[in-house]
Amino acid sequence: MSTTHYRNSKQRSRVLEAVQNSGTHPTAEYIFDTLRKEDPNISLGTVYRNLDILCKLGKLAKVGRMDGPEAFDRNPQPHYHLCCTRCGAVVDLPVPYMEHVDQTARNMGCKVTAHRLILDGLCPQCAKMDLDS
Repeated sequence: MSTTHYRNSKQRSRVLEAVQNSGTHPTAEYIFDTLRKEDPNISLGTVYRNLDILCKLGKLAKVGRMDGPEAFDRNPQPHYHLCCTRCGAVVDLPVPYMEHVDQTARNMGCKVTAHRLILDGLCPQCAKMDLDS
């Protein structure tokens, strides 16, 4: 995919910076709320549009969730996630990328373009609360 038709913009840079500085897997609404403190004229549509472009450019990755809004990941490299069913947190899992899945697909004549393994469960904080109670 050619990315030359996307000009650099101040808003796009600010959206990317907000995701990178969040320390979490923020939603578009979280990014919007963060940026609106500095720029009350920014719109939610602008945030969504720029998040979409940043994903297409490979600078961010989308993390779909069963319940709740889509989140965004500052690490676009292949990796897996656990979505907390209690608090909604998204946690990166240090599980090796499953290249054998790509090979199995190739053997069947398919081409894998992305993995999206998302586990549902409890994040460390919510799991600890269960153990403490």
